[in-house]
Amino acid sequence: MKIIKSFQDSAKALIMFCAAIAAMYVPQAAYSQDKPFFCGTSYNERIGTRVPTTIARTARGPIPLAQWTSEWATDSGYNPTRRCQEVTDRFNQSYASGVLRYIRTGLVNNLPVICTASVRGGMCPSSTVLITLKKGSDSEAVLKQLLSLRRKVAGKPLEFNSDLYSYKDESAYVNVEVFLNVADTDKSSMVDGDQGSVFYKQ
Repeated sequence: MKIIKSFQDSAKALIMFCAAIAAMYVPQAAYSQDKPFFCGTSYNERIGTRVPTTIARTARGPIPLAQWTSEWATDSGYNPTRRCQEVTDRFNQSYASGVLRYIRTGLVNNLPVICTASVRGGMCPSSTVLITLKKGSDSEAVLKQLLSLRRKVAGKPLEFNSDLYSYKDESAYVNVEVFLNVADTDKSSMVDGDQGSVFYKQ
């Protein structure tokens, strides 16, 4: 009986070990396809190459939301890909918490930040901060560069209007829903390490 019990215990341990190993190697596309945002790549016209990008899945297709190219993307020792992955997780958390109606500028602990918000006005809660910038940084300039707000839509410059871009209490706000409704899709966007199709919600 001891031999049988020992065999059973060993078999259970082996099964648990195999399951743990399998979980470590689930492809990025498989576990990200049910999330509204994922870290992939998209073409950046300014530097002429593909860059790590936070991409939104929409009914129209994948839309590049935030491109990670500049020095502020590498603060805290993160390279652009790591920064993309970290902040994309924060986008998904904000979406799940219902606080992703706006992407805005603000201050937290006297440092400039880019955060998400459900309404205009008030402070940036630390729980909604996407990135913290160095003291003295121009957070509005970073917001515009991050979202590539000078991009073209259907061959024309993205139209700035009060529905898309607004101010309140000296903070700049981008309406996420309006942005995703007008921005061009990019079906060439790729999941990190995956050359296949992007999974997005229809």
